[in-house]
This record gives sequence, C-alpha cells and structure tokens, in this order.
Amino acid sequence: MCSFVSKNVPKNKSTTFEGYVVYAKNTKHKDKPIAIVNSKGEYSAYCDLSNIPSKTIKYLVSIEDKRFFNHGCVDVKSLFRALYINCKRLKISQGGSTISQQLARNLMRNNKKNLTRKVNELIIASELERTCSKEQILELYLNHTFWGNKCYGYRAASLLYFSKEPWDLSKSESILLISILKGPNSYLNSTQLMMNRFKDVNQCLFDNKHLKQKEANRNIANVPKIIQFKPLIFQNKCIDYIAKSINRKDKIIYSTIDIKLQKQITSFFSLRQIPMSLIVIKDMKVIGLHSYFGTDYPFEYKSNVGSTLKPFIYYYLLNNGIEPHHKFSTKFTDILNWNIREIQYPNSKMISLEEALYLSNNNTFLSACNYIGMDGVLQYLSEMISIDRCNLTNSSILGSTICGLSLYQLAIAYYNLLYKVKNSPELDNTLEVLNRIAFKKLGIFDSSLFLKTGTTNNNRDMFAIIGHEDLLFAYMWHDYDYICNSKEGTFLNVIRRFILSLAKKNHKTKY
Repeated sequence: MCSFVSKNVPKNKSTTFEGYVVYAKNTKHKDKPIAIVNSKGEYSAYCDLSNIPSKTIKYLVSIEDKRFFNHGCVDVKSLFRALYINCKRLKISQGGSTISQQLARNLMRNNKKNLTRKVNELIIASELERTCSKEQILELYLNHTFWGNKCYGYRAASLLYFSKEPWDLSKSESILLISILKGPNSYLNSTQLMMNRFKDVNQCLFDNKHLKQKEANRNIANVPKIIQFKPLIFQNKCIDYIAKSINRKDKIIYSTIDIKLQKQITSFFSLRQIPMSLIVIKDMKVIGLHSYFGTDYPFEYKSNVGSTLKPFIYYYLLNNGIEPHHKFSTKFTDILNWNIREIQYPNSKMISLEEALYLSNNNTFLSACNYIGMDGVLQYLSEMISIDRCNLTNSSILGSTICGLSLYQLAIAYYNLLYKVKNSPELDNTLEVLNRIAFKKLGIFDSSLFLKTGTTNNNRDMFAIIGHEDLLFAYMWHDYDYICNSKEGTFLNVIRRFILSLAKKNHKTKY
C-alpha cells in the first residue's frame, strides 16, 4: 500500500468529489466536460493510470526519466551526465531529477533552489520509492505535476488545453502536453519555444524507437494547437444538487447542467465582478448556476429572505376566503409593539391585499394574517419552504426565519408553487400581480414573466425570483461591503441586462 496515495489523494467518500470532472448534457452531441471539482480554485483533476493510454506513459517515461523502472529515488548515471554537460556549457542546461524527485517537489509545491528544499525532496522521494510501486508513483505524478495556469495533473491539462479527456487525445496532442511539462509557463507564453521543444521531444521519441518515421514526420507537419478551454471550477457540496449519476471509476459526474445556458451565464458574469449568486431551475432540477462566492454558496449560505415569502402567504389567504380586493389596515398593532418599516408608505390607511402584494406592504400582510389566524399561515409556510414549524415565528410573515433559507430552498419552494399547481384561479391572480411587478421594476413586458423581490435589514441580502415559461431564476445579491449608491437599482439593472442578453442569444425567447 502506497502511504502517499492515502495522504495526498482524496478518498472517494460520498460527499467528496475532489478532482472529479463534471459533464453537462448536450442534446446535439455527446456529453461535454464543463467543470472540475476543486476546493482550492485550481484546475486539478484525478485520473487512474488505467485510463491513460499506455503509449502516453511510455512517451512520458522516455522523456522525463528513461531508466525510471530500473533505479531508486536517484538516478546516479543521469545525475553525473547532467553535471558533466552543465560544467561543459558553464550553465545549468540539464537536470538529473527522477520522476520520483519531481513528484516530491510537486507534492511539496516548492520550487525554491536551496539545500533545504533539495534535502526534503530526497527524503520524500525515498519514502515514495519505499512505500509505492512504480505504477503508483506514475499515477501520483500524472495527477499532481504542474502544467501551468494553476493546472495540476495530466487530466486537468488535457481538459484545459484541448477540451478533451486524456483517453480522447491524439498521439501528437499527448506529446505536446509532455513537451511543455519541462517549463509550462515559458512554453505556453511563446509559440516558437513550444514549437522547438515539441520538435526536440518528437525527435527524441523517434530516436528511442517510440515513433516511426512516418509518425514523427506527420507530427511535425501537423503540430496540434492549444485551445485554452477554461473549465468551470465547482466546489464539493453543490454536487449533491446537480448530479444525475456518478461514475466513480472514471471520476465523472453527469450533471443536470444545461451546457448552452451555463455558457451564457458564465459569459455574462465573468465580465462583471459583482457579489451575486444565481440558480436556474427547470423541472425541479438545477440547470445553471453562478456565484461570486463559489458554487457551494447558493446551497449552503442561509439568510432571511424578506418579502419573497409574500406570494406564498397571498396565495394561502386567497385559498382561505380572502378576496384580492379585501382591504386591511396599513398599520398593524399588537402586544409586541413592533416597529415595522416599509419600503414605501401608501397614502391610504386601508389598502387591498392585491395592492399590498404589489407594493410589498408589510403591515397589511400582518393585518391580514392576524385576521385569518397566524398559526395556519405559518403552518402552510413551513410546508411550502420545507422547514420545521418551530423555526417560524410571527416575524416570518416578513421573511424572517430562525434557521434562515438558502437560495436553493427558496427557488425550489417557488417552483413547487408556481409550476406544479394547476387550474388555480388563486395562482392565476398571484401571477398576474407578479407580472405587473416585473413590468414595473424591469421595464420588460411579457405576459409570462413574473418577479418578486425581497430584502433583509439594511439591504445586506437582496433576492429576486424571476420566472419565464418553464424556467425559474433565483438571484441573490450579498452586499459584502460592495460600494453602490443605489443597491436595489443596481441589482435589478444587472438582472435586466442578463435577461436581455439571454433573449438576444436565444431568438425563441421573446421579451
């Protein structure tokens, strides 16, 4: 058993998918890789040695450590050869490091040229040779070696530079990846240096009888081009919400993510560094996501959700005998002596329930809930947002809960109400009001578009739930000390621009 495998490679627990590759469904072609699961924000994907073509492994060993299978942690012959050549040329032009030493250096993440680092490197390389088989060392090497651009491992490099899995690479593409390994950042920044290095490696493989003359000539005549595809980086906890199936052998997660929509989301938000999260729901599945704070944030961060709970309450009140035009006081009084603030104060002391939803008036909703019975309203809310009744209090009418709600919980609750309830006049009325809110706040007229916003105290968290046809978009703006003169205005303006960008790219959608 290789001790370094257990120490340095994450174990495949049900909640740990570090190094897995996420695929999205593409209806026109085969499934496509779109993301790598990594908690550090690096391009690091794991791959079993059995999934890498044997030819690639032979090429690698031939270039990086020809006698790898015949020596220990140090190759004395290579070391003296490198020393002789360097002395002859009066500069360091060759290194004598073995694959085990290179792996040790990559595991330490330390390239400093000093005696302490070299001693530590030898200690780790010796331990690797003592506890691991040669195949295990190669697997670790291929999973941890630096390939430039925050990229670690052969599989991650394959995805980043060719948008392919290692087993789909051509021979010349695999040779190019091996070529840049010696100094990835230098070669990636200079096409000429990369070409020269590729030719040298190609010639070396031919000299070592790993390539035939025709193959070597063909490689030089058709040097592969690097694509620079940048996969998304997903965090671990979001996988539970987007995975359709998981192939643990090949470390692949087949997801519910729609590749076309996700590309549009990524393209839009990559240009705007704003503290916003977004989840897109269709058929109760997450088909698109983004977060300034990492992909786990929309599922893990919990907050009060403000007035976004009002449509649930409104629908419940209509189903329990309250008419939309029924008027209630805009001043709610109770024994708690609440000081309830409003975004805008209506001119009248009494307004209809429908107007209260349109204006998001807190006092009117409290008056209506008190009139019909708070317990019933809160019990209904607990069922709709799927939290225990004990986590709700009278202030939950205004969007406050003891445990808070995640953006995902809020989105699923809305989808359950607005897309699963059929043939309901009460729901039709609710949607009509939310449609008017969408036109008022976004300036977009579409009979199938609806919007409800909500804010917490001091606008620390702001929410917007938008529906169109069979899609539901749940947005959250987390202030995070973001400097902004008009927070809600900026928040809604970003949303409006995003909606219009989707409409522009998808001509079937008309706004």
